[in-house]
Amino acid sequence: MLKKIKAMKKAAAMLAFAMAFGFGVNMNSALAAEGAGGETLSVGANMENPQTAKDYWERGSFKAVKKDYDGAIADYNEALKLVPGFVAALNNRGNCYIAKGEYDKAIADFTEAVKIDPNYGDAYYNMGNAYTEKQDLDKAVEAYNNCIKAEPKHIDAWFNLATCKADQGKLDECEAAFKEILKIDADYLDANFMLGTLYTRQKKFDLALEQYETITKKYRQYYEAFYMKGAVLEELGRKEEAVAAYKEFLDLVPAELNDHYAEVIKSAKDSIKELEAK
Repeated sequence: MLKKIKAMKKAAAMLAFAMAFGFGVNMNSALAAEGAGGETLSVGANMENPQTAKDYWERGSFKAVKKDYDGAIADYNEALKLVPGFVAALNNRGNCYIAKGEYDKAIADFTEAVKIDPNYGDAYYNMGNAYTEKQDLDKAVEAYNNCIKAEPKHIDAWFNLATCKADQGKLDECEAAFKEILKIDADYLDANFMLGTLYTRQKKFDLALEQYETITKKYRQYYEAFYMKGAVLEELGRKEEAVAAYKEFLDLVPAELNDHYAEVIKSAKDSIKELEAK
């Protein structure tokens, strides 16, 4: 019974670690960097005394970057008074509303933006993020799919679609979405890690190991992958390799993150001790 309890605690620690780096939506908003006429965002001559919609949009965007969301919204409002169909201002104002937790206002802005420009992928992506924050996964999935229709290589949309599918329990569709990311960018190692996490959840340890080894061969500093590699090797009964992977993890995890990873570090040390005692 004691051995079983230890195994359950070990599994819980492994999954907690995987989930901490796994199934969570990437909430990086897509801030529009182009104006109504395709102008790129830059420090304009009228930042202190804006006159045009572009001036207000530009100043609002710099305020948003500095997290002055109320100030940014005020400038986007002025831009939209001058150019009511300014989709970049609608998109960026929506992102400010997300940052403030005002998700319905954000969704209204993104909805208006895609009515004006049905191929505005970033507005669909941001809409998906807003719906995710509201825990409305069905609408989030719809928004991410619309983004992908507009921009088939929008990796952030694929990533968030995959995590929503995982949260819905649709693991085959989750797997397919992560694989699609790797078709777009074979070096997108977070997709490998997520696939490994998915396979670990499904107890497909050989498949999980393939993903973690892909990461550790390409980028040794991806220390989370070494922990998970050790965990699946332990499950597969490959004791010496598991110990080596755990030790790599302990060597690589930055000292300043020791408190953050305290439980995982303890789990790795306990596993090493148990495996070396056998």
